[in-house]
Amino acid sequence: MTADVLDLGVSPVLHPSHNHQTIGQRKLKCDENVPICDRCKLSERYCDRSQDVQIRPHKVAKTGHPPDADPSNPTEALKDPVIARLFHHYITNLAPWYDLSDAEQNFTRLIPQKALTTPLLFSAVIAFAAIHFSCIANVSMRTTAEAYHSSCVEHLLSLDETAVRSEGDVTLAAVCLLRSYEILAEDFDPNRHLSGAHAIASGQSLDLQSPSLCRAAFFNFLREDITFALMNNCPLKIDPEKLRGSYTPVSDEDQLNIVTLILGQAINASFGDSPTLRIEVGHRLDHWKRSLPPHFQPTHDSFAEDKVISTFPRTYMLHDSHVAATQYGIVAESVLASASTPDEPNKHLDNLAIRLCGLAFTADTDAVLVNSFGPINFCCRYLKSKLLQDELVRRLSGARKQTGWPVQRIIDSLQSHWKLQERGEG
Repeated sequence: MTADVLDLGVSPVLHPSHNHQTIGQRKLKCDENVPICDRCKLSERYCDRSQDVQIRPHKVAKTGHPPDADPSNPTEALKDPVIARLFHHYITNLAPWYDLSDAEQNFTRLIPQKALTTPLLFSAVIAFAAIHFSCIANVSMRTTAEAYHSSCVEHLLSLDETAVRSEGDVTLAAVCLLRSYEILAEDFDPNRHLSGAHAIASGQSLDLQSPSLCRAAFFNFLREDITFALMNNCPLKIDPEKLRGSYTPVSDEDQLNIVTLILGQAINASFGDSPTLRIEVGHRLDHWKRSLPPHFQPTHDSFAEDKVISTFPRTYMLHDSHVAATQYGIVAESVLASASTPDEPNKHLDNLAIRLCGLAFTADTDAVLVNSFGPINFCCRYLKSKLLQDELVRRLSGARKQTGWPVQRIIDSLQSHWKLQERGEG
């Protein structure tokens, strides 16, 4: 992901000879990719970023101010070049996060179009884009983010039942964007300001077989709920009946949606302590794995179960949706297995964690990384190798700079589990 930082108030100037020890010692030019530069990636060397990157800001006009334009009038608001740039930032950099399981790419193609005439959706788009930009480039953009977030919440709370029913797909899409906003804003509970969100999601009439904005928004909402559940060891908040649907896959992205439903059931069965349902979900997971098309297999996979490794394996796949679907299958297996033997050291859970990380960091795209944070928080508590634990912390720190996601809570949680594991208590 590349952000046009010059347009939004900061131009970082990096000094590679001062911050990259591995490349600096070999007197080679560093391309500054994070968390691993291309030279170290190709040569499979440890990419030492132990010294802080030095950034010299280039001063331009201050942009982090509350918007003068009325958020309720998107066309007028877009006359402000900052707001226009944030709108573009959403389309080019953030919408792909939401199109991971949608072959129709509704969040890239349809959401911007609808936002032009829907103040609720427009405010959600700008709020999310601004908070993201404040995390990766220009902290002063947080003021704009908060102003548009407040506007969006006001719009959401003003909706009556009729409005929600008639514009349910747009409302649910806005809720998805608001939840992401609140995660990036580092709210402890991203559901805190959206008490009616689950009722909105559960109240939608959903046709799984037909591609639509409603279906795309529902599966994004479900993936966000899964992330929250995996980070808090709790059942999903969404209506469990919504997880019982099934449909015949048409696109590769459909396979991700199907395993998302399975993972949701696995979480509810395991965190809700239902052994009978765990067995049923396990059979469903096995059937899904057997039915995957051959091209879902990795094009290259360096993972070996019995090999001692000091870095995560390389696992290349054809498409990000293949990566995410495979990861969710791994997470479902890990959730079910850990519920069956919660107190026993388990090499299988360790291997699942290694595979999960290998998939995430080989793909190394924002969409895959963001979708991996919840799974990593849960699965990687079972990671045994101190070398891989240290590697994971370094990778997560790099992903924070890349995606803006607040990963420190994940790192703290994992390190707490690893300490208990070291003492034989977890």
